[in-house]
Amino acid sequence: MNKEAIWFLVVLLLASMAWAIPTVTFVNPTPVNDYHTNDTSVVANVSITTPGLQSFGWDWNGMSYGTYDDSLILMMNFDNVSAFGENDTHAVDVSRYGNNGTTVGGVSFDSSGRYGGDFVFPGAWGNGIVVPNSPTLKIPAGGNVTMCAWVYYTAMPGTWQELMAKRDPSTSNTAYGINMHQGDVQVFGGGAYSAFGVTLSVYQWMFICGEINPAVAQLYINGTLVGTGSGGGGVGDNDANLYIGAWRDEDTYGKIDEVRIWNRTLSADEI
Repeated sequence: MNKEAIWFLVVLLLASMAWAIPTVTFVNPTPVNDYHTNDTSVVANVSITTPGLQSFGWDWNGMSYGTYDDSLILMMNFDNVSAFGENDTHAVDVSRYGNNGTTVGGVSFDSSGRYGGDFVFPGAWGNGIVVPNSPTLKIPAGGNVTMCAWVYYTAMPGTWQELMAKRDPSTSNTAYGINMHQGDVQVFGGGAYSAFGVTLSVYQWMFICGEINPAVAQLYINGTLVGTGSGGGGVGDNDANLYIGAWRDEDTYGKIDEVRIWNRTLSADEI
């Protein structure tokens, strides 16, 4: 091989390595450098541009955290990014697994979400987002799951409102899910559920997380643990689709943003 060919390969290798290095930027509302506050939390908005992102983690006060890895089986931002193939009727899963969803009925995109855009749910029969069943969404029976989303309710009728559930419409068999009834939240696993006696509010964003392991079900609201109940043996087994915002007549009145599902239980610090 001549010298020119060797130099060409070296340049090509360096260029490919540079292209593969992620571009990380911190954007609004991330605090500026040397920002000081007495608050117990801050919001950091991190934008990462890279092909084939495999994992993402960070260190905070001597502790390491990582919530983007192979345990994240669904990550929907609802931002209607055309470069990702999103539109008013197609929600893209940006986890590793591509569990994309399709809107049904009168669900509409809205640009004023908790972060970026969101989807608005009209509270009508079956008007939600359907994500087809897949091997990654089918967590083994008896397993663990964490489900999170930002929710903005506009009504609290005396009916069920489904936040998300992997549930069979014909048998009601539920692998895992979260729903709300008259302001109270229930976390489902394997057909059993735990109700937590909390009261939700309308016209304000809330970060709701439910998690299940075989022994324990837990509910977090805005990062605070508000209830612990029986895990009912953990995740159930079915081949149903995942439904977001509606399941038959259990329909959400309001907006949903930033939907996440992990096939493990997150720690309180991670939530």
